[in-house]
Amino acid sequence: MTRRDDDEPIVQVAPVSASVPEDDTERGLQRLYPHPHGHVRLGLIAGADRAAAQKNGSSRGLGGTADLRVLRTLRAQADCVLVGGRSARVEAYGPIRLPAAMSSDRVSTGRPAAPTLVIATFTGELPDTVGPASALVMTTRTSSTHERLGEEWGASMVIAGEHTLDLAAGLAALAERGLTRVLCEGGPRLAAQLFEAGLVDDYCLTTSPVAGAPDAPRVPDVPDGMRLAHRLESGGYAMERWVRGA
Repeated sequence: MTRRDDDEPIVQVAPVSASVPEDDTERGLQRLYPHPHGHVRLGLIAGADRAAAQKNGSSRGLGGTADLRVLRTLRAQADCVLVGGRSARVEAYGPIRLPAAMSSDRVSTGRPAAPTLVIATFTGELPDTVGPASALVMTTRTSSTHERLGEEWGASMVIAGEHTLDLAAGLAALAERGLTRVLCEGGPRLAAQLFEAGLVDDYCLTTSPVAGAPDAPRVPDVPDGMRLAHRLESGGYAMERWVRGA
């Protein structure tokens, strides 16, 4: 079994070899993970067997210290974090929070202290940890979400199509709210839909040394047309960033 050591530093192994020093705002990682306006980024973790989750349906057990450092960096760069309804419930998503130094860094540049949580759902089944003041809901115009959540969620609804989820329309609606740097954290089905629609600019994929559940959905493979921007390693984890284009 691959060794898992959460205390190891992160090192870059491709396209160059370099250390990635740690500080409160993760300047080194932020330089490696720029997030331009208008770009959609996937940030996913896969088990050693490519599974997206363990037996409890959660991906949390696959992660470690290095992966958490990268996750916080991706969130610090984003305007919003997009997640599917099932993932939001299983992972018990709440309002996105960042370490104090990262939040202060954002505020100093005129940005909110943390990115906005956006949950894509047809049913309106949400974790108890969110409300209309702390999250947005992306749904279709005719879904049962409207009836389930009621009028209090009206201003926090992002309409993405009539009967089926139109992710391009949803992203356009987010952009109208000033949320142009989108980080999607899954699950695998939502990630696959973004790939199928040709909407992914940047794929940040961590491969864990820990195996997932045999019957768990698999994380999408890197599609043709993306190139490796870098590969980082730490304690058995491999963290790759793939970008679209030449």
